[in-house]
Amino acid sequence: IRFPYYIDAPGGTLSLDDRIVVENGRKINGSLNLVYVLELEATIPTLLVSAFNKDWDVIKKEEIIPTNESDEDVIARGKLTLKESINNAIVYAYKKANKKVEVKEELIYVTYIHELAKTDLKVGDRIVKIAGNDITDAASIANIISNYEVGEKIEIIVEANNKKQTKYFELINYENEKKIGINLSTILEYETEQKVKFKYSDSESGSSGGFMNTLYIYASLIEEDIIKGRKIVGTGTISKTGVVGEIGGIEYKIKAANKAKADIFFVPVGSNCSAAKNIKEEKGYNLNILCVSTFDEALEYLKSN
Repeated sequence: IRFPYYIDAPGGTLSLDDRIVVENGRKINGSLNLVYVLELEATIPTLLVSAFNKDWDVIKKEEIIPTNESDEDVIARGKLTLKESINNAIVYAYKKANKKVEVKEELIYVTYIHELAKTDLKVGDRIVKIAGNDITDAASIANIISNYEVGEKIEIIVEANNKKQTKYFELINYENEKKIGINLSTILEYETEQKVKFKYSDSESGSSGGFMNTLYIYASLIEEDIIKGRKIVGTGTISKTGVVGEIGGIEYKIKAANKAKADIFFVPVGSNCSAAKNIKEEKGYNLNILCVSTFDEALEYLKSN
């Protein structure tokens, strides 16, 4: 018997040694780890456990899956954001390590459709053209829609299931701005000399491992030992310019980091940082929390400590 709820709980840590292989990369002196949230479907057994375990929270299904989306949409979004995160990590780490990397193309995908949007776009559609204009990056979309007014119907060419399709959207007024009503992911197509292989399972998705993926790849490419035998746990997205972004589930992830006895727990600046520090104080954790807004900030700390 299943119920319209999910259970969120502290997960654990995952060693990136088991997830990433950098061709001819240097062996890292220490341990770099992702931290994850355990998410379970609500069944009679899991609801019973949650009733007695204060770390297990019951979440309404609509808080996980929007009412205008299917389970397949959520899965597709998770896979797209994971790929975006991985490719951002590779490209940024190679550039930072002064290794050869060439970005061949930027592919723009639909990852979320707002309930107010007026469109037949689907999660997973790759945007090829808008109003006859080739789309080469997300900025080009903003430039195109600036020439149209709210309510205008605009033709859009997408690729889905390896086929070109003609679709449409109407511009809407959202918070006094012209919007399509969708979120996008930019997936970089790149080429490097040293190949990087990721070994994520089918059940793993999302962008919250981006920062730590970047750190692992970078540490594998350079000669300097910046990890120095430490056990580092971290979370946060990574942009193609090295900005570390906030993530969900920090209240569960800090518990997992503390349980793993991490020497350093990297957390994005902002609400993630304040929440993590509040929980550390409430629980009395002996955990070194470092809040960073960019990859460079983390790198500066590791090199100087």
